[in-house]
Amino acid sequence: MIPKTKAARTPGFRHFDPLYQAGLSLDHLTSMTDAKLGNLPWGRVLAFSQLPFAEHTRQDDAEFAATWYEGISCAREMLGTDRGADVEAALRAIVLDPACWEESTGLRYPARRPWTGETDYCAISEMGPVLSALNRMVETNPKDTEALDRATKLVAGLRRLVVEHRERLTPAGAFPVDPPVYSFPSDVLVRGRGFAPELSTGFADATLRACTVASFASSGKTPSIPLLVRTPQASAVAPAALSVTAEEAERVRDQPSKSGASSIKISYPCSSASLRWL
Repeated sequence: MIPKTKAARTPGFRHFDPLYQAGLSLDHLTSMTDAKLGNLPWGRVLAFSQLPFAEHTRQDDAEFAATWYEGISCAREMLGTDRGADVEAALRAIVLDPACWEESTGLRYPARRPWTGETDYCAISEMGPVLSALNRMVETNPKDTEALDRATKLVAGLRRLVVEHRERLTPAGAFPVDPPVYSFPSDVLVRGRGFAPELSTGFADATLRACTVASFASSGKTPSIPLLVRTPQASAVAPAALSVTAEEAERVRDQPSKSGASSIKISYPCSSASLRWL
């Protein structure tokens, strides 16, 4: 548990203690929420600025509500405590807010708030944390039919958006793509319109598009692979072409490098970029 006395908090070396870290996480996740807005997370916190402050951003209702819900739920289970149960329930309500879900696609869009901007959109990369939170809801409560229904529709919606690359066209000719390679046409969907090619998140979007499909609670022939990757800052990639095969991702996940991080070569028509799992 978190030490309460000043002596116990004296700086110094501390062996890694998962329960201690879980307690710290639970403290932050449950305290840095806005009670006036149903415990919406304060996603942007500048604790060390000249005048420390926190403010809301679009992400608070996009991926943060989902990741904070899952973090609180897991930390509470680790600690065996009821502390933070009210915040967890509030975050669940935010994630499942009917107004945020587009029934035609099954995808979730952040609630419209003063700071979300004029464009009502969701990013493909945000669907991974949302689906993970839904899976956690069902894991902790198998009778949660609402979360299960949303997760099912979200997976079905993402599957409909995924493009399978069947043939690789090169200067030398056409070659079949084997094993199958999947990606998304773009990484931003505008509500009521769909993909908007002229819009992009700008955050390694091609890689995230290729790998978010991994976070599916997969069934059938589509395997589950890791979600988040980071591209080298100096790399320049073709936005709509970068993709990763399920076979490559499975091999990387099962064989971590000696440094503790995994690497993978993501292929696209003319070159490759070496990536590392976050």
